[in-house]
Amino acid sequence: MKPILTIMLFLIHATLFSQTLKLELPPDSAVNVEMVCHAVNHGSVDTIFLSAGTCLLNLTIEKNIAIYGGFSGDSAHGDHGSTRDSKLTIFCGYNTFDFKHKNDHETSSFLDANEFPKSVIYIPYSDSIGSVTISDLTIANGSGSEYNGITAGGGIFIDTRYASQCKVKNCIIKRNLSHVGGGIFGGKVINSIIKDNFAGHGGGGAFCSIRESRIKNNRAILFGGGLVGATLEKCEIRRNIASHGGGGYQVSAKSSNFYANKARLFGGGVYGSVVCNSFFKNNSVDESGGSEASGSTLDGCVFNANTNRVLLRDCKLVKCLFNKLIYSGDNVTIETPLP
Repeated sequence: MKPILTIMLFLIHATLFSQTLKLELPPDSAVNVEMVCHAVNHGSVDTIFLSAGTCLLNLTIEKNIAIYGGFSGDSAHGDHGSTRDSKLTIFCGYNTFDFKHKNDHETSSFLDANEFPKSVIYIPYSDSIGSVTISDLTIANGSGSEYNGITAGGGIFIDTRYASQCKVKNCIIKRNLSHVGGGIFGGKVINSIIKDNFAGHGGGGAFCSIRESRIKNNRAILFGGGLVGATLEKCEIRRNIASHGGGGYQVSAKSSNFYANKARLFGGGVYGSVVCNSFFKNNSVDESGGSEASGSTLDGCVFNANTNRVLLRDCKLVKCLFNKLIYSGDNVTIETPLP
């Protein structure tokens, strides 16, 4: 039998064996868990399971690590998620795909910065990092890390040189803020929810690569209420707000749904973006700068045109469908009602 070391700190019990650490957090109270910070960068630990509960911390990661929330207490098998099979099918007129999170239910393991002046999770450049996985966690109340004179990644900051090596899966990222990427900056997001975040400059929800996720109710003062500079696939972008590009600014998206986003000046759905095989409905703009899209390239997209405003302004279209009519062309502006 392998030796087992049990540590007790601030009502938290940790069991360390081989290269796996299980932390049992108190379910009804919030504590400052310095042990988590130490364990993440401990030389012999490469996997951490967190039980239900809340950690108040700013966590810096400088090595290969996998952190899983929702640990149910099965130490023999390392079960880490009782809701992993819970999915919600989203249908928005054109694209259909599944999400893990049904009705936006929270994950049971919280990492909370408690408004400390930094990202909840911070992954700077380090020669020691080859792969990082963050899964089944709720990330909340971070305020970003310094990046080129501004703050970025309110909830999670990942150095852009690790874009393909750091994955955030099955997480909820909410109520964070920074200048850029209010929810998350950098890395890959998969099957997650990014909501209620804020950016003073751009990307209220995210600046990163995202698949099969929901981006909702985020805000930015200037660019991309939901997203800025992001790559999307099979995502739902809903009810985000900015001055330019309510849903997204300079994003590349395919097979996604843009619904009820709002811009003050240009591009209620998207601005300056490239979007393929996606669906737009009920996006809006306060001025006349294109309620659904402005200054964008749109290929094979479907639009539900039910507004008397300018739908598109100065867009390149390739076989896009508006009320059963197909449009193609450069620098196209379309107003409703359509013929």
